[in-house]
Amino acid sequence: MLYLPLGIVFFSALISKKSTGTWYSPGAFFSLFWLFFLVTPILFASEFNIGVYGIWYIATFVITLSCGSLVATKVTFKKSIIQLKNKNIGYKNFFLSLLIINFISMCGIISLLIYSINIYEGFSSYSGILSIPNLISIDRYSGELYYPILIKYSLYLIYPGALLSGIILSNFKVTFKSKFLCFIPLAICIALGILEGSRTSILIGFILFFSSFISGLNNQFNFKEKIHSYKIFLSSLFALLFFLFLFVFVQWLRQGLDPIVFDYLILRMKAYLFGYLSAFTLWFDSYEKIFTPQTLFSTFAGPLNLLNITERELGFYLPVYINKDVSTNIFTALRALVSDFSIIGSLLISFFIGLIFQLVFDKKRKNNFDGFIPMSIFYSFTIYSPLISIFHYNSILFSWVIVYFIIKLKI
Repeated sequence: MLYLPLGIVFFSALISKKSTGTWYSPGAFFSLFWLFFLVTPILFASEFNIGVYGIWYIATFVITLSCGSLVATKVTFKKSIIQLKNKNIGYKNFFLSLLIINFISMCGIISLLIYSINIYEGFSSYSGILSIPNLISIDRYSGELYYPILIKYSLYLIYPGALLSGIILSNFKVTFKSKFLCFIPLAICIALGILEGSRTSILIGFILFFSSFISGLNNQFNFKEKIHSYKIFLSSLFALLFFLFLFVFVQWLRQGLDPIVFDYLILRMKAYLFGYLSAFTLWFDSYEKIFTPQTLFSTFAGPLNLLNITERELGFYLPVYINKDVSTNIFTALRALVSDFSIIGSLLISFFIGLIFQLVFDKKRKNNFDGFIPMSIFYSFTIYSPLISIFHYNSILFSWVIVYFIIKLKI
């Protein structure tokens, strides 16, 4: 019963790729990634329960977005004087901004380490320092963790650094020294994730980096460069293995160096990496509101919380059991869309997502930086969508705003 919706998503990806000529177009990119997000839980976590109607909804959502993308391909943009001017903008213009951001971010990490050692007195030894991630995790989930303003906002610059690094590295002629500078934000993200005992910081940093790299490729100049498939495969394999290692290490630190963490590590990894499909589909099968929204504010919980319109808590959803022994509170970003806009409304939004971002994509390929921020938002939302809406995090929204102004100032 599951093969038919999977096949539909597969053909949706192929049709979008053929129509647009690239896997980076919104319809093809979203279809391809959600095909991966559907297949991997079924293959590697078959013991988790899956709702059939939820699978069909995901397939319909993917098809609807692809249809919007295909409709947008019929619209063409004329080259303007501004676009011709933008073509002369070089990637070197961003190095100074990245250097400043890296410096402030590193100062923030060092300050956070010193601050953590000071507030957790008696943990100055080597083993004590390794206990800091566990202590920070406890305080964070209890709502008692408050960083000084200087530390908090200096750490906010980590993600703009990841975005700028992706832009620069999308230029294939970047020197080795420049590449080293571009990987510093990722190293800082890893350091922050280890220090806080949080996988989210690491994952978001890499996603923003990847989204900006792909967005930077989407112009007529970089598309002329050939990316060998074996390089993509080896890079993806290395990134996956490295993330799994970090997952284990951070979880161990988060649990206070308790050796028992290894006893249920595989179970925890399966729930974190593959439980989203089961959680969403089981929730969707019990969802009865076809036309009427429920929550209204889930998708943009971050900025709405900043405006004091709604409350955003850690662990946004209550956990559900995806089999008799395992529970998870990861429901994908699609749950927020369905809850906020109803089933029919979310499908209409899916169509317009494909339509609007395909228009931006086609326009962006005519020059280097036009539409960079919107495409980075789309790629980030897509890659993070198995977990939750990327718009839950105000630090990410600020990152796009900061990089937008940097781009405009350089132009």
